[in-house]
Amino acid sequence: TLFRSYKNFTNLFGQPLVCLLSPTVYPKALQDQSQRGSLFTLFLNNPLMAFLFICGLSSMRKSLWDKCQEYMRKINRDIAQLMTHSRSIDQAFLQFFGDEFLRLLLTRFVFCSATIRLHKSFRETRNYPETYPQLPKEDT
Repeated sequence: TLFRSYKNFTNLFGQPLVCLLSPTVYPKALQDQSQRGSLFTLFLNNPLMAFLFICGLSSMRKSLWDKCQEYMRKINRDIAQLMTHSRSIDQAFLQFFGDEFLRLLLTRFVFCSATIRLHKSFRETRNYPETYPQLPKEDT
């Protein structure tokens, strides 16, 4: 895995380091769409749109979109709470939680990872995003 590449990475600046790594391969059904941009990037920028995309939905009523956006805000809050209460998470992640933008990226990454791991089309480990340091599976 890519994790091995980062395991011996020297921290030159004495600051926390977190790497969010995209999947190396997407399922064949989604590969044709790659010309529009990375699914990983879509999850980090607009997780609801990415979720709808992998579910094969291309449109929805505005009222339903608004309701789903509210669910996404709750999911982000819940993920942040899980991460901050984790006893086994690397402290580097939590050091980024003070910045609202970085916290949002981290929680969206966890949502991306969970969605992909639970979706039936993503079967290979190469389909999963990774982090360095690794996030604890049992807490996230």
